[in-house]
Amino acid sequence: MKKSIIKSILFLTIASLLGACGESFLEEEPKGFLGESNLQNEEGINAALVGAYALLDGMNIDGANTWSANPQNWIFGSVPSDDAYKGSEQTDFAEMTQLEIYQWSAGNSIMNDKWVSSYEGVVRANSTIRLLGGADLPDAVRDNLEGQTRFLRAYYHFELYKVWGNVPYFTEADEDFVKSNEGVDPLGDAIADMTAAVNLLPATQDDAGRATKDAARAMLGKFYMYKYGESGSAADASSAKDNLDPVVASRSLTPCFKDMFHTSTENNPAMIFSVQSSINDGGNSRNANWLNQLAFPAGSSFGCCGFHQPSQDLVNAYKVDANGLPMFDNYNDSELDPSTDAVDPRIDLTIGRDNVPYWDWDIHDASWIRDRAFSGPYSPKKFTHYKADPVSTGGWNNNAYNGINFSIIRLADAMLLLAEAEVILGNLSAAEDLVNAIRERAGNCAQGPFVDGGGATVITDDINDPGIEWANYDVQPYPAGTFASNGSEFAMNAVRWERRLELALEGHRFFDLRRWGIAAEVLNKYTEYAAKTRSYYADAATYEARHRWYPIPTIQINANTRNGEQILKQNTGW
Repeated sequence: MKKSIIKSILFLTIASLLGACGESFLEEEPKGFLGESNLQNEEGINAALVGAYALLDGMNIDGANTWSANPQNWIFGSVPSDDAYKGSEQTDFAEMTQLEIYQWSAGNSIMNDKWVSSYEGVVRANSTIRLLGGADLPDAVRDNLEGQTRFLRAYYHFELYKVWGNVPYFTEADEDFVKSNEGVDPLGDAIADMTAAVNLLPATQDDAGRATKDAARAMLGKFYMYKYGESGSAADASSAKDNLDPVVASRSLTPCFKDMFHTSTENNPAMIFSVQSSINDGGNSRNANWLNQLAFPAGSSFGCCGFHQPSQDLVNAYKVDANGLPMFDNYNDSELDPSTDAVDPRIDLTIGRDNVPYWDWDIHDASWIRDRAFSGPYSPKKFTHYKADPVSTGGWNNNAYNGINFSIIRLADAMLLLAEAEVILGNLSAAEDLVNAIRERAGNCAQGPFVDGGGATVITDDINDPGIEWANYDVQPYPAGTFASNGSEFAMNAVRWERRLELALEGHRFFDLRRWGIAAEVLNKYTEYAAKTRSYYADAATYEARHRWYPIPTIQINANTRNGEQILKQNTGW
C-alpha cells in the first residue's frame, strides 16, 4: 500500500453509494455512476479498505485540522498525565488546558473531533465488509480483506473505548445509527473482532502498513490487558500472554532507540503496526503526520507551534541512581541537575533540553519556548525529524511536517504488556528479562555532539563519549533475581516505570494510569507537585471517580435522539 493515502474523493463516492435512498425512482443510476456491483470485486473492495486505513492518521473527510484526532493521542493520553503540559501559551487552545487540569466538560469544543474521526473509520470499515458480503472472491483473498477490515474496526472502537468507555459498537449489520450505549461492552466486541482478525490474517503482507497476524495478536494482547484492568481476572492476563508471547518471541528490538522514530529505519520488524506517513506525494502534506505539527518547538527553524511540552516530572523520572537504575521513590525530591545527576540516555532522544543538541538542528535554548513561565523549558523531540531530512513542499508549516511513521503498537510496547502479564501470573523472572532487554537497548545510543553545518546526531558506539558534555548518561539492567527477591509489587512498579520511560510522549501514560487503577493516587500527587512551578495548576480539579471516562461530547448526545428521547447517555458524573 502506498504511503500516500486515498482520501476523500474515493470514499465519498463509496459512501454516497452505500447510503443511497431505497425508493425505486432513485435507484436508476445516472451515467457514469459507480454502482455497488462495480465495487464488489477485489479491486473495488481494496479501494474501500484503503479508505478505511486512511483514517488511521486522524484526518477526517473534510480535511479540517482535527487536532484531537491525532493517533499519537497526546491531547487525551499525554497532556492529562504527569508526562506533559499543554504547552505553547496560556491563551492558545484553552480547551486543552481544561483537559490538562481535569476541568472537563461535555461542551469542550476539541473533544468531538476524536469521536467523529474514529467513527468515520468504523463507517468505512463496515462499508468494506458489506461490499465483501456480495463479492465472489478466492477464500484466501476474502479472508485477508476481511481480517484487515475487522482489525481496523476493532482498533477504531478501541480508540473510542479508551477515551469514553461506554460507546456503541457498530457492525455491518446495523441499520439504525441512533444506538444506545447503555449496557454495552465495546472492549469485548473489539476482542471478538480482533480474535477473528488473528484467525483470518496472513503472517505477512505485500504492502507495508497493512495489518498482519502478528499485528492482530499484539493488539489483542493489549486489549486483554485493558480488560484485566476492568476485571482483575488472571484469565485475562493469561489470554494477553498467549497472544503476546509468539509476537515477542519472533522479533528483536532494533539496535538503537532512535530507530523507531526516523524514516530511514521505519517499518522494521520491531514496528509491529504503524500509521504510514509521507511528504511530497501530491497531498499538500496531508499524508504527513499533519496532526502532530503543533507538537514541535516554536523556535529555531520550526516557527510553530510549541505544544505538548514535556513536564518537569517526566524529566526527573529519567534520573538514575549510582547503579544506573530508576529512582522510583525520590526522583522528584529535586529537579534534575544536569551537572550532577546521572540520567537515562533516552531523556535526550525524547525531550529537548537547554544546552543539549536537538538532533542536527541546533543547540536547544530559551528562545525555543514561547512562554516558559507558563509551560516550562522543555520541547518534545521524539517525533521531530532531522534538519538534513527532505523538506516538505506543501502545507503552511513546512518544517514541522515529516514522513515519520507513528506506531500503533511496537515491540517494546508489546514486551512491556507481556511483562505486566508475567508479573500478574507470578513469572517474575520472565518479566525481569523483558524489562532488562529494553534497558540494555537503551544503553546502545545517545544524543551526540552538535556539529555546525551538519554531522553526528546520535552516537551508537559509546554513550560516555567525551564529546557529550551536557549529561552523564547511565542505564543498567536490573541484577539477576531482583524482581524475585523484591516481590511482585516491586516488579510491577519496575514494569510500569519502564513503560513510562520507553513510551513517553506517545500517548499511553494517562490510559495506562487509568487501567492500572492508580490514576487518582498518581495524578493528584502530581498536580500538587506541578503547582509549585506552573501557577495555573492551582486551578486543577481533584481527579475523581468520574474522571474514569471523558464526558461524551454534548453535540453527540444531542444528535443521537429519537422522538425527543436521548438515546446516547452521558457518562456518570458529567
